[in-house]
Amino acid sequence: MCSQLWPCSRSPTQQRRKHVDDFQPVPSVCRHCHSAGRGNPGTESLQVKYSGNLPAVLLERSDLSAPMVAQFVRQGVLSMPLFRKTEITDAELAALSAYVAKKYVQR
Repeated sequence: MCSQLWPCSRSPTQQRRKHVDDFQPVPSVCRHCHSAGRGNPGTESLQVKYSGNLPAVLLERSDLSAPMVAQFVRQGVLSMPLFRKTEITDAELAALSAYVAKKYVQR
């Protein structure tokens, strides 16, 4: 019998599936640095780098393709560390990349 005190155990596959289904478009590990406003190192770094010529908030950009986002996440860029598959799965990365690139306009 399952209850809050004695939860039913789930297989690792079921746990992973639930995790992917519950995926938030922008994980907290990304929001920590890339949210709008002061005190977000990724956003502040991009503001300095682009001097206002491009939006510093990634979700406002139209020049980031999904493959580009995925490459930055897996390989890191400038002061941004890389994120391994144990930190952001391929499925999560595909969803994140598509979400960030939703305004992408191919030139």
